[in-house]
Amino acid sequence: LAVQTVSPQIYNILNELNALATKINQTNINSCEAAATMLGGLWPKSDQASKHLCQVMGSNLGSFSDWAAARQGCGAKGDRDRVLGSKGSDPRYKDMFVGEFNLAWKAIQSNAFLSSERDLAQLFLTLVGSIIARKNEDDYEVLTLPGHADRDDVINGLLNGGDTLIYACDSEHCLNPTLRKVALPEAHAFLKKVHTVLE
Repeated sequence: LAVQTVSPQIYNILNELNALATKINQTNINSCEAAATMLGGLWPKSDQASKHLCQVMGSNLGSFSDWAAARQGCGAKGDRDRVLGSKGSDPRYKDMFVGEFNLAWKAIQSNAFLSSERDLAQLFLTLVGSIIARKNEDDYEVLTLPGHADRDDVINGLLNGGDTLIYACDSEHCLNPTLRKVALPEAHAFLKKVHTVLE
């Protein structure tokens, strides 16, 4: 009040600075929450990351009435698996790697050329390997699937078809691939596919 009486100009400037400081503070992001969000989009192994993703998804998808309910539901209440399981219902979350996933298989399936032929897709998975997260009781185990791009029989199978080793997928999400010897038809080989596209 004293500043306003003595110098209204200084008072107005102080009010503007205070309003600016308030706006800046409102836009601050908790660094732990920001890191959990970024990390959770690709690597949800961290409990904090999956909890934060659950809270964001639950609030945005209407599973919880507000942020406090989301924190409770994704924490002690135990609704995290249900909320994270509903990620496919919203295009903003369907491509996030939450819960069980096969990283390379998901990328291969998003490519129309590779996903059109299961044998070819599995052969590419064999070349590059993958990172797989699977549920193991109450936790997730992360496995590294080695690539076999250095094997002549795999490269020959990719290019020309014939007998080759591939990771055979057990399901749509390919969480338990096993290395098997298969006879890849020449029509599914990469050179034949490229030749057909160019004709």
